[in-house]
Amino acid sequence: MLPTFGRNVIVKVLVQIFFATLFFSAKGKFHGNQVWRIVPRNDEQLKFLHQLSSTPHYKVDTWKHPTLVDIPADYHVPVEELSRFKRSLSSHDISYDVMIANVQNLVDDQYNNEAGSTPAASGISGFNYSLYHTADEVNGWMDLAQTTYDYVTKFQIGVTYQGRPIYALKISKSNLVRPAIYIDALIHCREWIATGSLLYVLKELLTNSSYSSLIEDLDWYVVPMINVDGYLYTWDPSGNRLWRQTRSAQAILTCFGADANRNFDDHWSGPGSSEEPCSSLYHGPMAESESETRHIARFISGHNDTIKAVVSLHSYAQVILYPYNYQLKQYPPNNNEQNKTAEEMSKAMFAIHNVSYDYGPGAETLSVSTGVTTDWTQAKADIDINYTIELRDTGQYGFLLPPDQIIPTGEELLAGIEVLAKHIIESELSTPSP
Repeated sequence: MLPTFGRNVIVKVLVQIFFATLFFSAKGKFHGNQVWRIVPRNDEQLKFLHQLSSTPHYKVDTWKHPTLVDIPADYHVPVEELSRFKRSLSSHDISYDVMIANVQNLVDDQYNNEAGSTPAASGISGFNYSLYHTADEVNGWMDLAQTTYDYVTKFQIGVTYQGRPIYALKISKSNLVRPAIYIDALIHCREWIATGSLLYVLKELLTNSSYSSLIEDLDWYVVPMINVDGYLYTWDPSGNRLWRQTRSAQAILTCFGADANRNFDDHWSGPGSSEEPCSSLYHGPMAESESETRHIARFISGHNDTIKAVVSLHSYAQVILYPYNYQLKQYPPNNNEQNKTAEEMSKAMFAIHNVSYDYGPGAETLSVSTGVTTDWTQAKADIDINYTIELRDTGQYGFLLPPDQIIPTGEELLAGIEVLAKHIIESELSTPSP
């Protein structure tokens, strides 16, 4: 019989083998999966794709939703569904192009985080912005920003469904009431580039003297991770890198979560969302049913006297969207101002790496969607300027943008944010005091 020490060693090794096997098995779950681009050529094909996108079907995950005839839609197709999905498309005389031949290859590249930096050891400038980082590393970065700069405060604005804190940063160099810009990311947890590029933007604001006026004249509220539960799930070896929703329990016990960006209390449960609890577009059982949505809404409502602009970061599409998203040809009173500012942001972003960002009202520029952040902030929270920015790319990598594109994307985002910030500063200076 082995001594206790020997038995403990064997047990420890077996446990490590088990978790290593689980890890690599989970990481291999997308092997052979593909992403297909489909362009509907008539109304019948478009109708079929709409049905496919709004209800669970063939385990196919819609990455880019169908909008109009001749406008492409993207679908993530599991390997076991390739043949059946192909037959279904053929029955509707629909053709497709393979955008990603093996999803697993891109997933593996994103999890290559072994060389990730420890924020406290490397400092804000030495942090590795060319890698995707775990929730703990993002929180560590926020802690470091607070301890390094006396005008940066980390605070909690709420909790997730599973009880995790939702943290924000306030950047403020004044005790006076000043106009503020609010930015959030990761309401859709598979969109890692949103948080990755946002950290780069914050680093530049804090360390680069070229942007000092932006924090001298404005306050900033930043939420790098809204959907913390979901983000952890995308990193979990037994989870799903391509999970989109929250992780709340639903009436159908086999389905979890809701689309927090279809859950705001503005035209809730309308077009562009789904009543099916297993759909990635599920709007939830009621408006603000999701803890994440509810706490974001309460925070913005509580600060709408100073917040002059809201930016919600997403991927992918390379577009700058402003209200309204809920219906075609519906515009806010300051439509011209938001359109002009978006145009200038787009030009500035293009000038960095010659990457084009389209712009316009959400419903007309991307797709009709309801219960979204920026419609609510415009119509209900009474915020002046509201943008959803869909970052890189346009489909070559989709939600699995390689890590070497994080910094270039952050540089483009920074150029757009700088234009927006200067517009807010100029607008405030030109507004007479009461």
